[in-house]
Formats: sequence, structure tokens, C-alpha cells
Amino acid sequence: MTGDDFIPHLERFGDYEEACRRFRWRIPEGFNIPDAVCKRHPDSVTRIALIEMRPAAANTYTFNAIDFLADKFATVLVDSGVSPGDSIATILSQSAAVPVAHLGTLKSGAVVVPISPVLDPAVLECIVRESGASLLVVDIGVRGKLDGFIAGVATVRAIFVATDLVVGERLAEGDRNFWAEIYEASSDFDAVATTANTPAFNFYDPAPDLSRGGVTRCHGSLIGGLPAFEMCNGLALDRDTVFWTPNEWATTASLLGLLYPAWAYGLPVVAAELSRFDGERAIEVIGRCGVTTALMTPGQIAALARSHVDAKPQSTLKLRNVISTGGMLGEETRQRVRSRFGASVSQCYASRDVGLVTAHCHKWFASKPGSIGRPAPGHRVEVVDGNGNPIGPNTIGLLAINEADCRRFAAHSEEEGSTAPMSGEWRVTGDRGWKDEESYVWACE
Repeated sequence: MTGDDFIPHLERFGDYEEACRRFRWRIPEGFNIPDAVCKRHPDSVTRIALIEMRPAAANTYTFNAIDFLADKFATVLVDSGVSPGDSIATILSQSAAVPVAHLGTLKSGAVVVPISPVLDPAVLECIVRESGASLLVVDIGVRGKLDGFIAGVATVRAIFVATDLVVGERLAEGDRNFWAEIYEASSDFDAVATTANTPAFNFYDPAPDLSRGGVTRCHGSLIGGLPAFEMCNGLALDRDTVFWTPNEWATTASLLGLLYPAWAYGLPVVAAELSRFDGERAIEVIGRCGVTTALMTPGQIAALARSHVDAKPQSTLKLRNVISTGGMLGEETRQRVRSRFGASVSQCYASRDVGLVTAHCHKWFASKPGSIGRPAPGHRVEVVDGNGNPIGPNTIGLLAINEADCRRFAAHSEEEGSTAPMSGEWRVTGDRGWKDEESYVWACE
């Protein structure tokens, strides 16, 4: 472990209590997410970063290839007049276009606004307007959703469409071909220098009225979720680990809880989004791509557990860990996944302001039915009353995170970022829950 190594390395601690007592954050001042996830691996030229599942086969991208393409897109952005601090909105399904657009944007010093492609046009309009996006990167299948409002959004200067054009297919007048411009651009790009506190992502709650506003996360926020990421992976991130989530790459959980943390450890991620979740289809993805770790919602895990598969194909699956986020997971579902797939089931909790802050860790402590785990080392999670005062165990209140944690990993001011109210030492998450005497946390449905 070197002095500038930001990886937590929780396996060096004997138990959970020791980790909480001795762990200290190591956040380099000159921190940059593209460098942290692509350039730090000595074998980046050959190490696989992305397995992009296609109908007929799968495309694979090394870390060096992703970095190379991101450099080219950064060139395109700067040549298009993008300046540090500008907002670039991405409305993309799982594919190589997502990390290339994200990392290219971050290299240019701009801020990524990830938006789910399944949202209604009215919600898309609200987010695009609220974020002040100057450029959009969209799937060709999403482009039609913009027709009713995009001409009236003064901030948007250009739309890049990610598509593999087929014979007879044409882009709308004025649109630019994302991949064609990348291939023609120079890869000779010097990334804009960033610090750990430089804004990187702006996440919006998809509520129709955007009542909760956006939350801006800094480059250093990638580090903030790594202790919980290690915990819910059992402190064992082996070279044969392959990650996948069926959810859109547009949320804190999927991007800063899976895709980019996995890449920080040099581990591959599968791009195979399901337009409609289906247990049998999920098993097909897991089998074809050798997925060992899947991040899913409790509902998706329940559907996976109920799926019908033949014994022989099931026995060849490499799945060994399922991570639940976004709600309470029933103990019956947990046991069914264990018995059917031989996989452990972990649970974690991600707040909009900080990211992953609680998790289970079967190497350190047993799980409890319905619990979202215990606070990860380096994070302080409490249950408070309406006045911001911590309350006793086994009493329902407001889940809250220590204000210092929020300030460390959320690069925004009170005026332009989180709408989560602060109560002195604690910032409430918007969720209700309780803790027991052993610091296990539950979130109310």
C-alpha cells in the first residue's frame, strides 16, 4: 500500500470494530476519476474493462481502449466550445457510449448529468432545463423524445447521437454522430487538472417536478463509496470477478456504486441493460458473460429467485454474490437465492449526497433479516428526530449522515446542490429507519 493509494484495503483489518476505529481516508488533492479508473492499471492495454453484450456476440473493451476513446471525445467537446464547469447531459442505455461520454466529459473539466433513457419527455425536459446542459449525448432511440421541447432550450448547443447507422437511416438535421466524430478526432488530449473537490456528476431525482433538485458529486466522491463496496463484496475482489447491474447507468448506485468502483479495482463490468426485467433473461446474461456479482433491487432479486431454469445451465453459472440496493430484501428471497444459485446476498444503502454508506460484510458479521447493513468505516450514520438529535436504538426516525461526510464527498454549496435539510451535525437522507444496539441499520419501505 503506497502513500497515494486511495483504495481502502479493508482486508488489512482483523474485524469490523478495528476497521471503524483505525480506518482513515486517503484522498489525493489532485484526484481525477478517469485517471483513477483507467490509467492506474499497469496492464491497461490488455486488461478487460467492459463486456458489451450484443444480440449476436459481445464486444470487449480494454481499459486502455476506453481511455483512448474518452480522450478523443474530450477533444470533440473542447473543439465544440465546451469549457470546464459546463454541463453535458447523457441519455444513454448501457453501452460503451456511457463511459466514453462520461470520462471524456470529465477529462474536459465539464460535469456529467446522467439521465435515464426511460423517462417521459416531460421529465427529460425538466432535467435538461434545470441542469443547464450545453450538449446532449443520446441514444438514437431516445432522440424522438426530445422533439417536442429541445428547440426551446436555449442552453443546448448540440446533440450527439450514439448510433450504428444502417442503410437508409439518417440523423435529424443538425444532429452530430457521436461515434463518427470520435473516430475522426485526435486522441492527443491533455486532461484538465481536477482536485478531489472538483464537480464531476450532477444527479437528479426523476420526480416529475424535480422537487429534490440535483446533487453534485465531486471527483473524490468515487473514493467515498469504496469501503462499503469492499464490504458488500466480502472484502474479496479477485481478478475473476465480473460485475453487472440490469439498471440504467444513470444513478448514484449504478455509477458510483458499481461501474466506476469496479474499474478502480481493475475489474470488468457487463453492459447488458434489460428494457424490462425478466428473471430468465437475467440468467442468460449472467451465464453468457460469466457474471459473478450482480447489483439489483429487491424486486429484481425476487424475480431472479423465482425464475425457471434447467438444472444443468444453472449449475454452470458463476454467480457468487448478489448485492441488493434500494429497499428491504425479504429473508425468504435471500434464502432462495442462496439455495438455488449458491450465491451470498449482501445489502447496501446509497444516499444521494454521499453514495454507498452502509453494507453487509459476511467476512465480518452476520446479516440480519431486512437490515441494510452497518455503517462503512469512515462513515457515520445515525437515526435522528425532527430536531436533528440522535435517538435511541430500535426507534424509527430519520436516517442521517454526518455533515462532515457530506461535505467531503458532495461538491456543492447549500444554494445549488442538495435539498436534504441539515440539522446541526447531521444531514437527513430523506428516508426513515432505525438502528439496533449493534449499529445494524434498517430503512423503512
